[in-house]
Amino acid sequence: MAPLLSFAALLLSLLPAATDALCTNTTVVSLPPPEGPYVSSITVQTLTDRSRLNPFNVSDARSPYRQLVVSYYEPYQKESCALIGDIDYMTAGVAEFFNAANLPLPDMTTFSQMKLSGVCLEPHGQVADAPLLLFSGGFWTSRQEYGALVQRISSWGYRVVLIDHPYDASVVQFPEGDIVYSYYASDIPTDAISQFVQDIRVKDIPFVAKTFGQPGEKIGFYGHSLGASCETAVLQNDTTDTFIAALNLDGKLVGNTGDLGLGVAGSPARSYMFIGHDNHTVPSEPSWVALWNTTAQLTPDDARVAVDIPGTIHNSFNDLPLVIETAGVRSINESYFTTLIGTKNGLREVQDISAYAREFFDWTMKGNATHPLLDGPNPEFPDVVYGQKAGF
Repeated sequence: MAPLLSFAALLLSLLPAATDALCTNTTVVSLPPPEGPYVSSITVQTLTDRSRLNPFNVSDARSPYRQLVVSYYEPYQKESCALIGDIDYMTAGVAEFFNAANLPLPDMTTFSQMKLSGVCLEPHGQVADAPLLLFSGGFWTSRQEYGALVQRISSWGYRVVLIDHPYDASVVQFPEGDIVYSYYASDIPTDAISQFVQDIRVKDIPFVAKTFGQPGEKIGFYGHSLGASCETAVLQNDTTDTFIAALNLDGKLVGNTGDLGLGVAGSPARSYMFIGHDNHTVPSEPSWVALWNTTAQLTPDDARVAVDIPGTIHNSFNDLPLVIETAGVRSINESYFTTLIGTKNGLREVQDISAYAREFFDWTMKGNATHPLLDGPNPEFPDVVYGQKAGF
């Protein structure tokens, strides 16, 4: 599993002169609002699965049971929202963790300054009739590192649950204020750790689906890195015809996940999309090749499509490029940020990812008949490399 660097760690080696300038800047920096026609409310909740004990074998005063923290995005028509405004990009405890633990000067407040904009703060109408998506992020990350990306897909008419998995996440702040740090000291998991964590998340995710899904509702997946592998495993194990589509953001598949394909003969139809970093494609990633080829043998009509985005790396598939671009700090140390997040413009990247994700889910979850971005290269997105498709 490729390492995922925390947001705060990315500023670790900025030039001293640059950090002197940044550390005294307390100006609020708002991320661009999403482009879709809906505005989403964001509700943070603690979920307790009383059918499972905490699998990390730690003493947790909060509860002996497995607990998760989620952000629930619900889209509203703009006229059904009495107040639209900004909220903190990260909760205070999470922002302080990144500011204090990894930034080069103790009084830097970069992450505390960031805001999500275009949020429905006072909904007064009905939630839009919207399909449900679940988003799981990478190992040793925070769900809050994906908040803007998830807000964008929600703005096109999707309910989205963004999941924090405590103890493999780097830091989780519960709504009551309690903070839980990672059980692991490193953001680079061994194969054994990746498998252990995936086995836990494969139980977390259906629990979240049951909590937020309606009876008989079809659900889609959207995930990055280890989160994408975990959601793939849930899709494979589903015998209820609940989970029908998954979008993999640059996630190597753990263990034998790729070898299993999307199902067996007679399984309900499923759809799958890969969006990889520069030159990380189905031909170059063995676990993706395995999933693609096994699906071709067992369920050849299951739809698959793959693209990659030049100028990106594995750490590009969260909000980080957008945050760096919006904060205006890339030019402070261009080579540093190129190494850590690639050369892709952050706003353009989130637009690319969101456009392809929207088209995939509009097709698989809403039944849209046309999907030109999935059918081949598209002149509106010359910076996205179309790979291949099968099953449709």
